[in-house]
Amino acid sequence: MGDFAAHLNQWLDQDQPTLFELVAQRELGQTLRPAFQHFLKVLANQFPASYWPWAWRHSNEVFLAIDVLLQNYYLKHFGASFAENFYSLRRIPCKCQSQRAAAESPCCGPNLSPSGGVLCHYHVRLSLFFMTVAPYLKQKMEDLFETYDSGQSFPGGEAAQWQRLGVRVYLAAYPYFHFVWEGLFFAFQLAYLLKRTPYFSPLLYLAGIELKRVTELDNKLFEQSAKLSAFGHSANRSLLWRVAMLPLLGAGQVVGLAASGLPVLAFLLKFAEWWQSDEGNASRQAARSTVRLPIPPPP
Repeated sequence: MGDFAAHLNQWLDQDQPTLFELVAQRELGQTLRPAFQHFLKVLANQFPASYWPWAWRHSNEVFLAIDVLLQNYYLKHFGASFAENFYSLRRIPCKCQSQRAAAESPCCGPNLSPSGGVLCHYHVRLSLFFMTVAPYLKQKMEDLFETYDSGQSFPGGEAAQWQRLGVRVYLAAYPYFHFVWEGLFFAFQLAYLLKRTPYFSPLLYLAGIELKRVTELDNKLFEQSAKLSAFGHSANRSLLWRVAMLPLLGAGQVVGLAASGLPVLAFLLKFAEWWQSDEGNASRQAARSTVRLPIPPPP
């Protein structure tokens, strides 16, 4: 029996996250945009004479700018996105991508350790594009399809015939593109569940990135990277350079403190999502019915 259990355990990777963990971090990342847009909508309704209505109309672009800053901070300091770091996951380049990055960027050499650690600039930029720009473009395509499909902003009247033809082609082609997009994500998740691929999504496959659990060695690498930040490199700098870097370092500390409070905000967002769901309503109704039970008669 022991030999049989050992035979089964050799197929289990303790650093490999489960499909449920990966789906949970993906759902958390997808929750941030609607929550941010709802926040801007509330502010726009409360302060219509300010710049909040403009921010709400351009919520996708505003969220993209904030998301780029947030994800760039987490990628550089923790080697993962905000949602991945919330679930104690990290990004590790595959071997082929590691060799290519090391050839293109000399800084990647010492950072591409088997245990992961902090990502190099090449993989940070690559991950940042697929985490922020690619979903933004997909969202813009979906919004454009819904706008044309509902009859709004449809070119007519004096509009050129080729513009109307282009809109019709787009309306006919986008559902197939959306089907292929979602189908690829489902296929990669199914293949990951069956241990046919180490990549959870096609975007991770294009970036050449695998997701692993954070280990003690990774935490030490993160601490060493933090010590070798601008504060660490300023030891051999001149006094004028240190004074000039004070505003930038202060801004970095503010961003770091704000990023540290984001897990609490994420927990509140998930709680609010559960509170508004059918399960949350059923739980509250069950609690009310339990409180309103009549007092039993004395024995």
